[in-house]
Amino acid sequence: MYPKDFLTSIKVQTMTTKEVGAYCLLLFNCWLQEDQGYLPNDDETLKALSKMTDKEWEKSKNSILKNFKKKGNKIFNKRMMKELDKLKDFSLKQSENGRRGGRPSKT
Repeated sequence: MYPKDFLTSIKVQTMTTKEVGAYCLLLFNCWLQEDQGYLPNDDETLKALSKMTDKEWEKSKNSILKNFKKKGNKIFNKRMMKELDKLKDFSLKQSENGRRGGRPSKT
């Protein structure tokens, strides 16, 4: 997470404190899923993961979900997917370096 990027986002700045908390919980859950980066596009599941009541979710879901994109029956956060791709690329490069005996030479 990059706090400056998060806190300066207009979408985040226009949320209530409760909505920011719910959004963070959804992001954290996205990161931890087996299908990393995705959550089911299901109101009941999203409401439960965000720890909101029925009334709170109905009032806030549009504000929270504008931070996610739909893909089939799942949702994802575009920025998180970008960061996941960077992490996977880094991990792959590190693995390749390890197979070659450690750090690559500086030549």
